[in-house]
Amino acid sequence: MLSFFDSRRVLYEGMDAEFPPRVLESLDMIRARLVQTRAAINPDSDLFPVIYSLQAAVDRFLRNIGASIDLRSLHCDSRDPKWLKFCNELQKFRNEAAIILRVLAGNAGYKLTYV
Repeated sequence: MLSFFDSRRVLYEGMDAEFPPRVLESLDMIRARLVQTRAAINPDSDLFPVIYSLQAAVDRFLRNIGASIDLRSLHCDSRDPKWLKFCNELQKFRNEAAIILRVLAGNAGYKLTYV
């Protein structure tokens, strides 16, 4: 699971190289993997709340973006308030996810490459 997250460019790509439709696609894949992983582990395990925290971070990002921002059509434009909100919320998500993944990786003895 950690290697899956480490390979998600949504967690580390520079904002100027980011494409919102790809972010949405990657987040959809992350959500699916989290649901799948949560279903496969014991709810009493230490991993269960970590998975839930990652899922909550994804959901929070999508909620904070709001309904007025369509990630399928948003384009990079540093003068566009929607783009700036996207960048701000994505950075918050990345920071939150990075902390969770680094703790999880440390506990598992896994060396993250990009996160």
